[in-house]
Amino acid sequence: MVPSAPAVRASSGGLRRRLLLAFVGLSALVVIAAAIAVLSLWLNRESHDRISNQSIPIATTALDLTRIAQEIVETVPELVAARDVAAQTALTSALSTRVEELAALLDQMRTYDIESRSAASIERSASLFAANIEAINRMVSGRIAVETELDRQSAAGQAAVADILGLLDSYTEDRGEGLARVLEADSSIISQRLRLLRARSEAREIGLLFGTIADRGAGEATALVRSALEDIRAVIDDVRPADRDRLSERIAVLDEVFMGGNSLARQSAFQEQLAAAAAQALGENADLADRFGSAVDRMIAEAKADVAEANSRAADIQRTAFWLLLSVVIATLLSSYLIVRFYVHKNILARLTALTDSMMAIAGGNLSAEIPEPSRDELGSMATALNVFRDTAIEFRDSNLREIRETRSRLHHAIENIQEGFALFDGEDRLTLANARFPGLLLGEGASLGVGTRFDALLRRMKEAGVVRDPDGSWLDAAKANHHTPEGTQVWELADDRWVGLAERRTDDGGRVVMVTDLTAIKRHEIELDGLVAQLQKASAAKSSFIANVSHELRTPLTAVLGFAQIVQSRLESVIFPAVSGDAHKTDRAMGQIRENMGIMIQEGQRLTKMINDILDLEKIEAGKMVWQIEALDMGSVIRQAAAATNSLYVSKGLAFHIDVAEDLPPVMGDRDRLVQVVINLISNAVKFTVRGHVACTARRGAGPFVQVSVIDTGIGIAPEDQDEVFDKFRQVGDTLTEKPSGTGLGLPICREIVEHLNGTITVESMPGYGSTFTFQLPVAEAGA
Repeated sequence: MVPSAPAVRASSGGLRRRLLLAFVGLSALVVIAAAIAVLSLWLNRESHDRISNQSIPIATTALDLTRIAQEIVETVPELVAARDVAAQTALTSALSTRVEELAALLDQMRTYDIESRSAASIERSASLFAANIEAINRMVSGRIAVETELDRQSAAGQAAVADILGLLDSYTEDRGEGLARVLEADSSIISQRLRLLRARSEAREIGLLFGTIADRGAGEATALVRSALEDIRAVIDDVRPADRDRLSERIAVLDEVFMGGNSLARQSAFQEQLAAAAAQALGENADLADRFGSAVDRMIAEAKADVAEANSRAADIQRTAFWLLLSVVIATLLSSYLIVRFYVHKNILARLTALTDSMMAIAGGNLSAEIPEPSRDELGSMATALNVFRDTAIEFRDSNLREIRETRSRLHHAIENIQEGFALFDGEDRLTLANARFPGLLLGEGASLGVGTRFDALLRRMKEAGVVRDPDGSWLDAAKANHHTPEGTQVWELADDRWVGLAERRTDDGGRVVMVTDLTAIKRHEIELDGLVAQLQKASAAKSSFIANVSHELRTPLTAVLGFAQIVQSRLESVIFPAVSGDAHKTDRAMGQIRENMGIMIQEGQRLTKMINDILDLEKIEAGKMVWQIEALDMGSVIRQAAAATNSLYVSKGLAFHIDVAEDLPPVMGDRDRLVQVVINLISNAVKFTVRGHVACTARRGAGPFVQVSVIDTGIGIAPEDQDEVFDKFRQVGDTLTEKPSGTGLGLPICREIVEHLNGTITVESMPGYGSTFTFQLPVAEAGA
């Protein structure tokens, strides 16, 4: 029993207070440093927010404004050069989208703090951009309309010229008259021909004028056309009346094209004015783009200046915070050094080192180590507690040593008193502990083994002393091999007619526990039992021989008696009974008794013959003398053969018989005659105990690689207490005192022997009054069998 430890005196807490004050001072410096860092971060955050929320968005918006303005400037020349309304519409839509984007960016820009002059300049330039684009679009619309009208008038004029040329050609072409004949004609015809030729020449000149009107002056072109039209009008009377209206209409068309209100000359002049105006508008658009870019550049420059100012302010704050933090950190480190140097090291670490040395010495087993004197602070309480721990440890050590000595004494007595030999070997196979019984069983009474003896040395000592019977000299090698890989119990026969069993088990530390048991009494009982078994085998052989001989001796005269009885019955029925005369009533009764007695004699003789045959079959199977013809069989054909053999049995009793064989039934391995015998026996039993109803035989796949055959009846059934005994020899169902047995009691035992010999099983299920089901299973034949 360990005595209770004395109470440890509570310390005054001086060490804790001093350490707490030092911790508070250092914590205050850390808090100051943290406050400086937080203030610096807060001020820097203001600068960062101004840059993020003001300067960077302004710069981004300015870049977007520049990009959109550049796209507008690049798109306007394309609008000016548009050749048709579709191209003008697409470019106008694109420019409208850009102007809308520009307006959205200006709305966004108004939310920023931007210098008013730059903002006003940008907005004014954007407004002028939109107005200039509208003006240019109107100019382009006018130009496209003028060009369309020019194309229309030019096409109409050229068509009129072509028609005039075609008409005049029909009057001036050479018809094969010859020049001389024309000259010989009337002067008026010659004048007419010359006017027509001149008119055709002037018409061609007008046609050429359409391609050069842009290079000629408006007045010159008009004068040429007017003169040419006068020459053409002069030949109106020279053409046939049917062609005069046609020629007049074409002259009117040319007069409208060249001298009308929308003449080619006027339209060309208007086109040149529009081109000049468009060029001027393009120049103004480029100037607006330059002014817009300058205003945006000023805005970007202001944003950059704002960013530079914010960065400079943040740098100043960081420098100030750095020096403040550095001062606080230096003060903290200096205070920590002074506290550690002048208080912790001298007043705490030295005492803790002394206490640690004492603890390590005690932990190493030196319970007499010196412990520092206790003081009134926490370290003094630790010294007091260490004193208590040492005293307690000393008490525990003394108590444990006493318990160990007592336990070892009990263990020694227990090991010495067990009947078996006990030994413990360490991981290097050396003996560490053994009782006196261990060497006594292995080496003989009075033998001993010293601690440290190796196991193989013990085996060699037994070999040299001739303790073990070793007729072939292999015992030592076998014992060593089993020692390296122990399996079960080794049984050794000793030279002094003793037997011992040696078992080994490994321990967790790699050693071995070896147990030696004296098996002499057990072995002597085994020898006696072997002798008894041999005697029983001889008796069984004698029994089998006796039964075979008796059955043979009985079957030979029985066969003769049965044969003669059948001959007598046949002669009585065929010769004597027909020839008998006399009192009909007495004669019929006598013949009936004779006929009944002869039937009983023959029936009993057949039953006795079957019993003898069954006994012989059963003895052959049990003695292993039965000849088997094993082959792959179709159980369906076996069942049908047995059903045919027993047909008279169930037909005579008026029972229905059913066969149900699965279509995919695999073959089984067995002897055909013996399996037919099994099925016949089962069907015969079913018919024998069934008064009404039916008998069925089924064949199905069983569980696993088996075929299952069942014979089912609706007979009297078997009581539960009799079901375990129906396969016993000479066991018959029913009360044998009140009911005459109608069988030998060997049919079902023969069935069981045959099925089990074929590696199968046979079982019965029955309910009294409802029928029975006998089922046997046979293994499926292997493929190729």
